[in-house]
Amino acid sequence: MEDDVVFQSLSYQELQKVRRIDSSFQVGYLMPVAAGDASSLDVDFYSVEQGKADARFIRSSHLAGREVAAWTVDDSLDMARLGVLGVDNLITNHPEVARRVRALQEQMSVQNRTLKAVQAWLR
Repeated sequence: MEDDVVFQSLSYQELQKVRRIDSSFQVGYLMPVAAGDASSLDVDFYSVEQGKADARFIRSSHLAGREVAAWTVDDSLDMARLGVLGVDNLITNHPEVARRVRALQEQMSVQNRTLKAVQAWLR
């Protein structure tokens, strides 16, 4: 199950202990709501309250090579909005809703690409 498990914590020191045990483990910093700049931390992802996961934060995290997980996202509209913004993972109490939202977004993405291809062909 090593490939299916990630470690996240509010304690950066504990995450570094995990890194020392096995550097291949995925570790994420569970950011408090009032967290400052975490860009210097040696982590694979940030786990943030969904309100902190705005376009600027997500973009800067991705540029730094880090994924973004948003918590706790239980509303389908919030799931869709965060998906459009590029959040990598959702922490939710309703995974079945998240799967439906993701499937709809993927379907719309295929339809949009097809429409753009047809428009380009007609020009």
